[in-house]
Amino acid sequence: MVVLSNQTTYPISMNFSRVVTNVGNDTSSYQAHLENIPDGMKIRVEPSTLTFTQKNQKQSFVVSVEIDKEVPRIIYCFLKWIDQHGHIVSSPIAAANHDAPKSFF
Repeated sequence: MVVLSNQTTYPISMNFSRVVTNVGNDTSSYQAHLENIPDGMKIRVEPSTLTFTQKNQKQSFVVSVEIDKEVPRIIYCFLKWIDQHGHIVSSPIAAANHDAPKSFF
């Protein structure tokens, strides 16, 4: 998930809707964990727990990202879903302001 903005007023807010599919064979419950959230970035995950009861079952969630002040050119953190079996699904979340290098885009 990437927040790209050329705004100069804050806060900047974006919502990302995602759908995930259980590729495992058994019941699993995943908890959302956020890691390395930098100053100036706020993140909310709803729901924060996804429970699957069968293979190929789909679940949806929303990640809300808010940048509440001018940040360095590029900042990032990680959303990790961790289940009771130790499986981890990791997604980066990045934000870039108007000064970010063009190669980032």
